[in-house]
Amino acid sequence: LFYGDYIKSNSKDIFKLNDFLFTYNKKVLNMDEKLINRCYYIGRTIGEYCRGDETKAEDKDTLYELRSCTNLGQFLQFLDRATFKIENLSIQLDFLKQIDSKNWQDVKSLISIFAHQAFFRNNKIETAKEVN
Repeated sequence: LFYGDYIKSNSKDIFKLNDFLFTYNKKVLNMDEKLINRCYYIGRTIGEYCRGDETKAEDKDTLYELRSCTNLGQFLQFLDRATFKIENLSIQLDFLKQIDSKNWQDVKSLISIFAHQAFFRNNKIETAKEVN
């Protein structure tokens, strides 16, 4: 709740955090830029779904399920369930092929961070980067 209130009141800081995450993961962890962009899209889509709207109630359980994945198999199962639950979530085969036992935790962390931001983000805040 505390983090969520901060995100709502300091929208410019979200963009700085996103810039840091994109730069750090690309330059330090040598993560492929397309993979980072896909994590951003997937996380944002999950977070917006979980936030709910006038027609659908909030769904924090999906965020908790993502957070609780402790191995690659659980993470892939989560992504599978999420694509059925979240109508506009599309996970490409090339994205799945980039996830392995060495990087899955970094991928999960990015998706979790972006999902958390989108969940708490005020609807009036525009996204920092649009994924093609």
